Amino acid sequence: MKNLRLFFVFFVSVLCFSQVNENFSDGDFTNNPAWTGTISNFVVNAAYQLQSQTKATSTSFLFTPSEAFDDASWECSVKITYNPSAYNYASVYLASDKNDVTEGCNGYYVQVGGSNDEVSLYVQQGTKKTKIIDGKDKRTDSNPVDLRIKVTRDSKGNFTLYSRLSTENEYVLEGSTQNNVIKGCSYFGLLFANTGLTGNDYYFDDILVTGNKVLDTDPPLWTTFTLEQPNSLILGFSEPMDFTRGAFSVDQGIGSPSSQEIPEDKLSITLSFETVFEKGKIY
Repeated sequence: MKNLRLFFVFFVSVLCFSQVNENFSDGDFTNNPAWTGTISNFVVNAAYQLQSQTKATSTSFLFTPSEAFDDASWECSVKITYNPSAYNYASVYLASDKNDVTEGCNGYYVQVGGSNDEVSLYVQQGTKKTKIIDGKDKRTDSNPVDLRIKVTRDSKGNFTLYSRLSTENEYVLEGSTQNNVIKGCSYFGLLFANTGLTGNDYYFDDILVTGNKVLDTDPPLWTTFTLEQPNSLILGFSEPMDFTRGAFSVDQGIGSPSSQEIPEDKLSITLSFETVFEKGKIY
């Protein structure tokens, strides 16, 4: 097959208000909202807090859909009943393009604990993690660590990070910065890294996320085209797509697809047709 032309129309919604409001009072984290990830390593305890639950060394996480990014605010209570270290810490992912960070993601997160016992903001690009707000050292040098974090971001990419210990009445400013490396958000998430002795020592509660989805003024690009014999095409795009109003057709008697498959990340679509493509024929 030397050439194939595909004509289609697509529409993408660009603006909405987004919110996550979760206190686990229903005793469940699989519905309203639904969280996905290493679900076997989490439990909602008798106090209606999300608590870690693992006996093995792990990096465990849960994510839920969230597109809040512009003029946004993120708040979350975090408790660690162990003095944090380089191997024992919690992270709150404000924004991520993936709900599975095993192999990296693109987003922003707050780390509670770590080598310097601090509350700091990071930008993550794939597996590369860069600290962009360096919080006060020794802020979390205690057992337990019991605090609430708050982060704000305006539409120009100005971040402000606050923390408030359970013994404090007001938020303390950890720092401010501007960063526009990441362009949007699909998920909000929680993560803990533990050793074998600290698998039950992480608690998350009272999550509140508000803000607007990014106004996307850059058109998506059709980036890849793959023909899978005998009768399927895979189209790849530069950003997640809304295919619900898309129309697809191939000439030479092929017509419209009989079925479509769209992965969770919505970066591609697989079109299957009733008619088999003929080798050497130009469509």
